[in-house]
Amino acid sequence: MSDDRAKLTSELVLRPPSYRGFADRGVESALYGVLQRRFLNEPKECDRILGDLLADLLPGREDVWVLDVGCGNGQCIHHLSERFPGWKFEGVDLRQSAISEARAAFMDSQRVALFERDLFDFEYAPQPNPNAIVRQSVTYAFTDEQFAEALHRFRSWLTPGGIAVLFDMFTPWEQRLTVVEKSLHHPDGHLLMVRPYSQLRELATAAGLEVLEIRPFSYSGGEHWSDPHDLRSYNHEGLTMRGCFNQPQAHAVLVAV
Repeated sequence: MSDDRAKLTSELVLRPPSYRGFADRGVESALYGVLQRRFLNEPKECDRILGDLLADLLPGREDVWVLDVGCGNGQCIHHLSERFPGWKFEGVDLRQSAISEARAAFMDSQRVALFERDLFDFEYAPQPNPNAIVRQSVTYAFTDEQFAEALHRFRSWLTPGGIAVLFDMFTPWEQRLTVVEKSLHHPDGHLLMVRPYSQLRELATAAGLEVLEIRPFSYSGGEHWSDPHDLRSYNHEGLTMRGCFNQPQAHAVLVAV
């Protein structure tokens, strides 16, 4: 291994790319916003499944308060607020531009509150305590230490019996993968952590959460991008891909104990 490559490898291991990349780098933030806008009027499959899970877990409830951590432009809240017209929602995101767009979409709503916040900002705590916390495709960009801390924060916000639903890269295989993508849109590196179900259960238990269900996700639609430099997810023979990387996604349901 060359000295330069060894140095780069050492830097990535010791100082992985920050989860704040989408917020701190303008081009990535803008591109992610374009992607999310595609689903404002037509929910993603993972959003529909999330709605199904919440309907099963909170049947007949009209007094539910849902916190969406990493809400982006509010496309998931838009779907859930239409499906559950009596529920209230709070959304937080790192990107000021995303929150501004979400606020414009929910300008006339009395059921949705939106804030520019970092999950790890210890001055932030949702009020009142949510009945459910949802988080979609965010925790994969956390180191193991940050993921464990996030679970502890979720538990501190939930009352006993409250639920958290995480949609992210979890796998039944006993593999812990740390991938750093360096590409056209991520020149400084983008962290992708793939965690086994066993690690999720271990960290959840340590945080005072119990894993009720892990539901593997299979994407049945999508597009195959022709640009070899564009690594956005697409569907290939039933597998969700990120360039050459097969993303094992699942919805994990956790309950506060």
